[in-house]
Amino acid sequence: MKHWLAIHTYSNNETKREWQSPPESGPSTDEEFIRIGTFKNAKCLQQWMGTEDFFFCHWKAETEDDIYQALKELGSDMTLQTVVYESHRFVSAYKLTGEEIAYPPFKPLSE
Repeated sequence: MKHWLAIHTYSNNETKREWQSPPESGPSTDEEFIRIGTFKNAKCLQQWMGTEDFFFCHWKAETEDDIYQALKELGSDMTLQTVVYESHRFVSAYKLTGEEIAYPPFKPLSE
């Protein structure tokens, strides 16, 4: 499976308030969050959320469509705007392997 970075923003302030407030039901622990974010072809591994208008998720999946399908199954496709980028390189101090660093294929800057 490949590594992906999803960048999300909220559809409106009510959606933002819901995402940034403790849930009435749903995941309240990190373990529950990962379990709910695990699908047949995609898994959310990490999330970074602050007070700003964007937050970020690290996914493993074969295709970006697998991630969009997972978001649809969660119902998040109706409340979030999302863009997904494949990450050819994933290096983390939390997961040191001693393996060589991957280098992405060159892609010229967009004009």
